Amino acid sequence: MDALYNRHGQVAAWLDRVECQIVDLSGKHVAFVDGDSVYDYSGSHVGWWRKDHIRDSRGAVGLYTSSSANLGVTKPYLAYAPFPPLKAFAPFKPFKAFKPFRPYDQWSWSSDSRWS
Repeated sequence: MDALYNRHGQVAAWLDRVECQIVDLSGKHVAFVDGDSVYDYSGSHVGWWRKDHIRDSRGAVGLYTSSSANLGVTKPYLAYAPFPPLKAFAPFKPFKAFKPFRPYDQWSWSSDSRWS
């Protein structure tokens, strides 16, 4: 699993690239990647997957991997990544909400609390 870092350089979640799932620090499944979109397990569209990072509904950077580049924001020093958690059983994927129009990429960090 790959660490997903927030605007402070702290590990905020983990990405399982094989299963296209995002888990929190305790191993609970919180979202999944479907193509270029990120959905939570209630089926709501919560962001956009772009070249190793997530952008929110406004196009601002939410979370990113250590290998992401060209974000348009300055990445902070990365904190030490702890060992990935054991993943809980994945819930069934819900019916997905309609995907909204994708916004232009913003050169700012997301203010959405889910990406903190």
